[in-house]
Amino acid sequence: MPRWLIKNLLLLAIFSLIGCRGEAGIPHGRLATKDGKLIKVELALTDKTQKQGLSGRKAGSLKANQGMLFVYDNTEPRSFWMPDTYFDLDIFFLNKDLTIVHIERDVPHHPGRKEPPAIARTKAVNCQYVLELDAASPLSKKLLVGQKLKWLGSSSLSKIKLKTHP
Repeated sequence: MPRWLIKNLLLLAIFSLIGCRGEAGIPHGRLATKDGKLIKVELALTDKTQKQGLSGRKAGSLKANQGMLFVYDNTEPRSFWMPDTYFDLDIFFLNKDLTIVHIERDVPHHPGRKEPPAIARTKAVNCQYVLELDAASPLSKKLLVGQKLKWLGSSSLSKIKLKTHP
């Protein structure tokens, strides 16, 4: 059996185990806040989905309790930028335990990829996960540095991420 076919079948099996699918077949999951509020997240697990992020999404495409969670293999400094975005974002940098270690609020959108004006970039923050929410979300404004989120999936995020590598 060709290697590409095995890889694609493995990814299909993983995504079906994760649960529902979001935009363009991206796997979904849920996070819970300390007061029980749920955040439905699309999981950016691969280089391709991480590079795409929320680029190209129109304003209003995310509900107040929806976002994207970028899942990485390890903790290291990460910086985000906002090319081809159509709404401002709140960006939450999380450690390996899903505790918020830094927040960049109201990061300005930038339709297209041409500069000037400059495309907004966050500072580099040591983290393992990054959560993006629409800056207009009331739920987003309640999240604070030091707050721990809880992953509600049947598999850990680490295991899900490992399964995306052939």
